[in-house]
Amino acid sequence: MYVEVGAPIADLVTLQEAKSHLRIVDTISTKVEPEDPEDEPTVVTSHPDDDYIKSLIATAVEWGEAFQNRSWITRTITVYLDEWPDVPFYLPMPPIRSITSISYFAPDNTETTLDPSTYWLAPDGALCLAEGKTWPADALRSTMGVKIVYKAGYGDTASAVPKRCKQAVLLMVGHWYENRENVIVDATANQIPDAAEMLLYQERRVPI
Repeated sequence: MYVEVGAPIADLVTLQEAKSHLRIVDTISTKVEPEDPEDEPTVVTSHPDDDYIKSLIATAVEWGEAFQNRSWITRTITVYLDEWPDVPFYLPMPPIRSITSISYFAPDNTETTLDPSTYWLAPDGALCLAEGKTWPADALRSTMGVKIVYKAGYGDTASAVPKRCKQAVLLMVGHWYENRENVIVDATANQIPDAAEMLLYQERRVPI
């Protein structure tokens, strides 16, 4: 199995939310001139660590989703298989919102898209064959002959994601921001805060 994971369509934690959690106050003010000369200029504030905090947020989300084996905010995922799967087939990185398409490749790399009436998505996220349907008997190319494209995630916005996930991300960002090195003299620095792991354990999906 080969999996291509697309980027989520929205942010789980914004830069401003992370800075509020860190109790960071912007120290830089930048005047932005308007396009219309008659309008007043606006002032945009920022902090020297903004880019660093953004990278911490991205890393925390990546770690959290990988730990849970789940997608938080809606994204597109493409799975390639060498052969047709046994059903029910549980697609990786749930919750699964919908199946976009299922197609297969002939030995000459010709791609054919299945009729959506051939399959259906069970409420638990399992891909199933419709009653009386079977996978095509056509020959597949030797590698990655089957392609499944689907949408996964709790929803399109952060409000759809369990609050524990967002809190775990904030805890990780706060921990890494305060402890930027792996080793701290006369102290113990865990790479991942225990509280963050405890929050994410509740809905962790362990692959079999």
